[in-house]
Amino acid sequence: MAKEYLCKDDWEKEYFQKRLKEIYPNDAMDHADNHPIFLFISASLCFIPTIIDMCVIDPIREKHVKNLIQPEIRRIKELMIEINNSKLEQLTQEIKRENKIVKILKKDNENKKTLYKHFIKLLSNSENAQNLGIPTAIMIEGTNKKAKKDIMDWTKEQILQRTVEFTLPEDEDEALYRISTEIDYAQDYFDKTGKRSVLFVENLQNILNSNTASNETIAEMKTLLSDISEDKVPVTIIFDVNDSSDLDKAFTGNKSRIPICIKLENR
Repeated sequence: MAKEYLCKDDWEKEYFQKRLKEIYPNDAMDHADNHPIFLFISASLCFIPTIIDMCVIDPIREKHVKNLIQPEIRRIKELMIEINNSKLEQLTQEIKRENKIVKILKKDNENKKTLYKHFIKLLSNSENAQNLGIPTAIMIEGTNKKAKKDIMDWTKEQILQRTVEFTLPEDEDEALYRISTEIDYAQDYFDKTGKRSVLFVENLQNILNSNTASNETIAEMKTLLSDISEDKVPVTIIFDVNDSSDLDKAFTGNKSRIPICIKLENR
C-alpha cells in the first residue's frame, strides 16, 4: 500500500475514501435507515432522512472511520519513509560504486599512460634499445588478480620485441639460477638481433623478501638488479606483488633496482 501511494500527492484523501467504502460498503441511506439514532429522531421529529444522514449519521460515521483509518495512515507514512530511506541508501551506494568505477578507470588509464611513456614508447622507438634509458624492472602492485592480469596482458599486447614468460621455482637457489640465466639469454639475443627482451616473471617477490629468502639471496638480487640497471643490460623484468611493503626496502627504496612501480587501485 505504501508503494502504491508513494508518488501520489493527495493519497491520504484517496485512501480515506477507499477505506470508507470498505468499512461502509452499503450506501448512506441503508445505514441511516437501520441506525437507532435515526429511527428515534425520525419517529419523534419526522426529519427528512437525507438531512438526518448529513447532520447525525455522517459525523458518527466520520469519527468511527477516522479512528480506524488514522493509525493506518500513520503506518503508511512510516513505511513510505522507510522505502524512501531504502531507496536513498541504494542510490547512495550506486553513486559510490559509480564513483569507484570512474576512479578505478581513471587510475588504470594513468597507469597505462605511465607504462606507455616510460617504457612502451621508448621500447618501440628504439634502434639501439640498450642505451635509451628503458627501465630494467617494473613492479605491478595490487591485491586484485584480475586487475594485475589485465594490465599485464595490455602491456604484452603493446610489445613487439621478444617476450618470455616463466615462473620461478620455490627453491631460492634454483630461482636465482633461472633469473640469471634468462638475463644472460637476453644479452645474447640482443647481441645477435639488436632487440631487447622483456621477461614476465611469476614469484619473483619470493627472492626479494627477507622473510622468504636468505640474506645471501637478497644480497645477490640486490647486486643483480643494480648491475643490469647500471650496465644497461637490454632486458626488462616485469613482475607483480600484492603488497610492496613485504619486500626488502633495499629494492622498493632504490629506483635503480626497480625504476617503475605501478600501484593498482584495489577493487
